[in-house]
Amino acid sequence: MLLPRWDLLYLFLIPGEVMTYCGAFPIKRYRNLSISLIFLSAILLLAGCVTVPNGEERPRFFLTLDPDRTESGTIDDRDNRLLLIGRDGNLYTMDPNGSRRQAITQNASRTLIYQQPTWSPNSQRIAWTQIESRGSRIQPSLMIGQPDGTILNDIDLPFAPFYIYWSPDSERLAYLSNWVFQNSPSLALRLVDLSDEEVETETIAEGQPFYFSWSPNGQELLSHVSNSVVSIYTLQGEQEALSDASSGFPAPQWLTDGERLLFSIDDMQGQGHLVISDRLGTEVEELTSYSGSISFNLAPNEEWLAYTISEQNSGAAGMGSLYVQNLATTSTIELSTDPVLAFFWSPDGKKLAFMQFEVSDNQTGLRWKVWQEDGITEYDTFIPTRVFMRNYLAFFDQYAQSISIWAPDSSAFVYAGSNSVNQRGIFVQKLEEERPTRVSSGVFAIWSPK
Repeated sequence: MLLPRWDLLYLFLIPGEVMTYCGAFPIKRYRNLSISLIFLSAILLLAGCVTVPNGEERPRFFLTLDPDRTESGTIDDRDNRLLLIGRDGNLYTMDPNGSRRQAITQNASRTLIYQQPTWSPNSQRIAWTQIESRGSRIQPSLMIGQPDGTILNDIDLPFAPFYIYWSPDSERLAYLSNWVFQNSPSLALRLVDLSDEEVETETIAEGQPFYFSWSPNGQELLSHVSNSVVSIYTLQGEQEALSDASSGFPAPQWLTDGERLLFSIDDMQGQGHLVISDRLGTEVEELTSYSGSISFNLAPNEEWLAYTISEQNSGAAGMGSLYVQNLATTSTIELSTDPVLAFFWSPDGKKLAFMQFEVSDNQTGLRWKVWQEDGITEYDTFIPTRVFMRNYLAFFDQYAQSISIWAPDSSAFVYAGSNSVNQRGIFVQKLEEERPTRVSSGVFAIWSPK
């Protein structure tokens, strides 16, 4: 399997077969051009991807002056803040109404790029990837800073992190990057320990594709590697394999009691089964069975499970019908028969925001919808920015464990794109309001955990 560069989106249109890559994860492999892929291709084009003759999609990186004013001074309040990538490539924090905009970086350029900004769970620190071109040499770094722009750690790395995931106690973070293993291209799961003054970085495991979930106590990592092997890794890299027959799903998930795990297994007939297991890999409960592939996420309160099922068997997040299941009663509700691109639970576990393809007036877009037990509310249509689409939505079930588009009080969500009246930027959608509010320019935004 071709290992693509982490910073490029690949879209191969081969007669009879389509393969899409994003970052270093495979997204989808189809034998036929389905309606879902046609929608996805249209969204990618509208989001700003550029296809060159060899099929490689190269991101366009044009720096422009960001028109929103950045206020001077130090922002002491770190709760209920947005973290965003501006149009100029720099990172900012600001209040949800767009006020008190604070620059974290101020020198982004064609030779200095910032990506993957990620809040720590306690909202006290932010990690991001820095890629600096030094002549013919590229130097990737992992940066750790505070929301006011204070740099705490600058860690040079051999490969740039394309996914960052803090431990629940905010003392460590794990990241994924390209890697070389036995002279072959691969991916690596690497751990950065920030609990001591001397920062340590080590490689825990390698393989591709690679997805993982932190244990609630931050002492172990549940992984799904090569679309087959589910394992638990200690912080020292010791592996305990739980299953070698787990395909057709991307990211596993650890339940909050620390004793149960959520992942999928295959039977001898090619049927997939989403199960809750114990720490030894023994099945405790089967939640659903399916043919093809499944993407799933538990609500934070673990009352509801959301999942999509796609006919194509893929090891990555796939578009399909959307369901929610009550774990106490096992009753299941089908929310959508049409393809759903991504879904995100609110912090209180009572609301599910999801994106559904929609075509109107010869325009293809995504419509936000929010499900609660009393029904579904429809919100605005939008076209996601290239960064939001390419780097995040394609792997939403993994990112749903490490970032949040939701406000801490579950009253609103944030996103980047262009809306139905052709405004571009960062939008906040309050649940009680019909339309979103544009709060800033920018190409990506997430909410602080607190």
